[in-house]
Amino acid sequence: MIEFELPLTVAITTWRDQKTIDRALKSVMDFADFIVVVYGKPGKVD
Repeated sequence: MIEFELPLTVAITTWRDQKTIDRALKSVMDFADFIVVVYGKPGKVD
């Protein structure tokens, strides 16, 4: 039973971490879009 429990726990933890990473990545992308909207396109800074 132990042989199966550990990989399952690792898989679930990895999956949850992946979801967290995806959510964080989406937040960063949304924030970047917000910056672009507020300050204009990147490279247009004078």
